[in-house]
Amino acid sequence: MSAEYQPVEARDQHPDTHPVELLTDALNLTRHLDLEAALTDFVARAARSTGAHYAAMGVLDTRGETTAFIQHGVPEDQTALLGRLPHGRGVLGAIPDEGALVLDDLTEHPDFGGWPAGHPPMHSFLGVPVRIREQVFGRLYLADKPGGFTQADSRNMQLLAQAAAVAIENSRLYTEARNRERWMAVSQEITTTLLQGTDEEDALVLIASRLREVAEADTALIILPSVGEDWACEIAEGHAADQLVGVVFPPEGRAMTVLASGVGMVVDSMSRTRSLRVPQLAQFGPALYVPMMAGDEGMGVIVLLRTVGAPEFAPPDLEVAELVAAQAALALQMASARHAEDVATLLDE
Repeated sequence: MSAEYQPVEARDQHPDTHPVELLTDALNLTRHLDLEAALTDFVARAARSTGAHYAAMGVLDTRGETTAFIQHGVPEDQTALLGRLPHGRGVLGAIPDEGALVLDDLTEHPDFGGWPAGHPPMHSFLGVPVRIREQVFGRLYLADKPGGFTQADSRNMQLLAQAAAVAIENSRLYTEARNRERWMAVSQEITTTLLQGTDEEDALVLIASRLREVAEADTALIILPSVGEDWACEIAEGHAADQLVGVVFPPEGRAMTVLASGVGMVVDSMSRTRSLRVPQLAQFGPALYVPMMAGDEGMGVIVLLRTVGAPEFAPPDLEVAELVAAQAALALQMASARHAEDVATLLDE
């Protein structure tokens, strides 16, 4: 398949967007530090610049599935009727990783599979990938420009997509820095609480609750030693918590692998995992596992879970979660030792 479907050659003789306007749009885009604001502005500017009636941005996960969809031009009540997010397949999936897909009528494309109920009919189409660090972060979709899209539109939108990539990267770096501060504040709170003599179970509940909040997770679990050699979920906070307390985590599962290696892991979606040894976790999407390591001793495993369709955990999330879990484990170990010393002193008396 060609990287770019060409419309009528003559259309390119009259580019719609002046270079100065395009440069202004690009510069304004790069000023955003909030990701949602950057994407919303990108879609609106793309529609205005090309004259398209409809514009949208589909954000993709690591498997190429759409995890967020920002649209412009379709009324909110009509968008609500459409329900689920587009899968990003068919014509949308035909957009190349580099270049653009330009169509006079997308309904004539061989990959067109029809419209879902309630979707407005669209014809002329321009699709452009948004790439960050050689990876496709998402795709820009433009549709229904009177007279069709031009080669100039294609080039301009590829340039605007580059500016959007800069804005997205800036917002990511800003968010990571802000999140790291929040994680460190939670870590300090947990350590202070433990060293003040808080009951161990109350401390574990606090750890689960605060980590769920700071990680923007829907559920937090703490896996601890149970009967015999078993390890089970002793603490659960958030969605479906009552279904997970007491669940045994098998020795060959992810939690025990993380505990044995001392290194955390990120799972893109529990619901899509083929080898899931704890069936209660199939209702969740993204997951993050971190061991609670005090030196070489593994004291437990923290599991953070998000619902299906939520954004995946990123490598920076794992990095900072490992640090906080290690600090919590050390503080828990110190608090436990102090408690044992207090009990011994009391017995001596």
